[in-house]
Amino acid sequence: MRVIDLLAERPYVLEAERNLPPQERTVFWIRGLPYDLYLKVQSAVSPTIRVPGKFVGKATLDEATIELQPGARQQLEFEILSAGLVRVENLIGPDGQPIAYPGPQAPDAVKKDWLARWLPPAVRTELANAITEGSTLSEETLKN
Repeated sequence: MRVIDLLAERPYVLEAERNLPPQERTVFWIRGLPYDLYLKVQSAVSPTIRVPGKFVGKATLDEATIELQPGARQQLEFEILSAGLVRVENLIGPDGQPIAYPGPQAPDAVKKDWLARWLPPAVRTELANAITEGSTLSEETLKN
């Protein structure tokens, strides 16, 4: 079996910037998730389904209630970005100066402020998805 290092850093360019000349693209250096966080993500994306005990084994989804936790997606997204975003290159601020990412070792409050200040929600979500997808081997990779 041939393997790849799922935790190795790799460059990621946002879909909206892929047609730009290379010197104009922002490059986000990301890495896969540690296994414990990957398991947490996988279990969190599956909703909790609650059914009365008398229906166990014979309940239908029409009789079940699904439990969703408000804000849980955003907290999970932050944990993914916190672990998987390593550094950023060519992110330019309103004054024309580069904006440095504080790095994965920075305190959570610093990272949260930076993410909220400089990355729109759609960008945070795209990056979190890329990090999560990079934590697993694709079917194509498994075939090779």
